[in-house]
Amino acid sequence: MALKRNRQGDLDAEFTLVRAAVEQPRMVASVLEMVHPDQFTDPVCARIWHVVQKLSRSGRPVGFDEIVKELKPADILGADGCSGETTVADCVGQTISDGSGTPDEAKWCALRIRADAHRRALLDVLDRCKQAVVGGRSKDAKSLLGKASSLGEAYHEAQLDATRELNRLNRRTTP
Repeated sequence: MALKRNRQGDLDAEFTLVRAAVEQPRMVASVLEMVHPDQFTDPVCARIWHVVQKLSRSGRPVGFDEIVKELKPADILGADGCSGETTVADCVGQTISDGSGTPDEAKWCALRIRADAHRRALLDVLDRCKQAVVGGRSKDAKSLLGKASSLGEAYHEAQLDATRELNRLNRRTTP
């Protein structure tokens, strides 16, 4: 029996960053371009982040009401989103309530999300490499190993960035 890898992302970072963006958009402005919606694993967080970026880029205000107005029920309700909530506002409210960090942690959360996206991409390439080896396509495997090496380096750098930011936060809060 094959072991299935967990491709779930860093949900605490995702929920916390989205919550900070909705509740304290000014504190998140500096990290808006660090993370792209496709780097989120939670589809509701990804859609909310997309709207936050869209509103910010257009110079429009960012807040709960503005985000709810921009989202359509099909964007976030249903099997791939909030299944228990009946309105967009309920879904956005539930999603941001799952964030456990503070707005001060926005950069750390963005760096964690970016690192996790590299990790998932690396695991996907390694799975494809394994399939190429098992399938007798060693030329494909060699090419994929080069890509895996680059992704591994990007993942390592992103992890270091996240660790540095965590250390910075800890120094600020330690007397």
